[in-house]
Amino acid sequence: MSRNSRCYSKLRFCIRTFQLGLWLVASTASLSYANTTSLSQDEAFVAAWQDLQVLADDKMQGRAVGSAGSKLAQDYILAKYAALGLEPVNGSYRQSFIHDFSLGKPLTGANLVGMRRGCVNPEHIIVITAHYDHLPISGRQIFNGADDNASGVAGLLYLAKKSAEKCPAYSQLFVATDGEERGLFGAKAFWSKWPQQQNVVLNINLDMISRGEKSSKLYLAGRRTFPQLSELAEQVNTAGYSVKLVLAHDQRTPLARARTTLEQIDWPNASDHAIFRRAGIPYCYYGVDTHPQYHTVDDDWQRIEPAFFQQALAIIATGWQFADSQPLAVYQQLRKEPSD
Repeated sequence: MSRNSRCYSKLRFCIRTFQLGLWLVASTASLSYANTTSLSQDEAFVAAWQDLQVLADDKMQGRAVGSAGSKLAQDYILAKYAALGLEPVNGSYRQSFIHDFSLGKPLTGANLVGMRRGCVNPEHIIVITAHYDHLPISGRQIFNGADDNASGVAGLLYLAKKSAEKCPAYSQLFVATDGEERGLFGAKAFWSKWPQQQNVVLNINLDMISRGEKSSKLYLAGRRTFPQLSELAEQVNTAGYSVKLVLAHDQRTPLARARTTLEQIDWPNASDHAIFRRAGIPYCYYGVDTHPQYHTVDDDWQRIEPAFFQQALAIIATGWQFADSQPLAVYQQLRKEPSD
């Protein structure tokens, strides 16, 4: 960690610059809770709703990798890591990487990594990922990426907060990745540098988890690598949630079923879970379907229905608890040989 980076203390402190601190105070004071009056008793959700709005603010400039907005987003996320009591890895939350292209300038990014130690199988790790990068400014147009993927990062921080309530069985590694939009570069860099690959038992990836209000569906991919997810879906869908958990997105959308090119998605390789899947690690990929605002300037937090987002987070927390409750022998049996 460079001298210009924030100093992280065990006393849960704080933000890198006074200017950033003033902006955060002003931003959080003006956040909209107009639609969350009935939800305000859920402290973890209110924090997640705030996180989503801050990360999708115009001041973040779309959080494109290497941008000033990206640095601002990093500072916000890392301050949250410290406040939530996550442990830095090797002395720092920030893990920088450089991706060299065959043509063009190298890409410099930063993954943000924090650990919560487990109490039953502390040497074995569940890796929770969500990419915080989005798209660069185009002229005067800002791509705020509220659903893609401020929502996923808010979900990651939500699980980090939940993990502080009771010591989890497995160690939890929270990884906010950079460079996903450019080609999963952050996840690739994380995995290539992680020294304990043999101890990773599961990946939980959160990418676009807030815009399922029309269908009231949250999708979960990974059943082919983790068959026990069928049991989880049954548990969730009989628990009285208004949002249905649908096991799907385990294969490329067939061309004949895709109504538009936007829907022709290679789901197993669509986000950071692909890196873990190729390494033979079971995964859970939570997300919604594509929508008209995907990768447009209209992907703003004001389009998100808070009630759906709250239900989605509650379901994801249930899934996280389900995954953390699985015996180590289950994960050891599910582990496969790496594939291309």
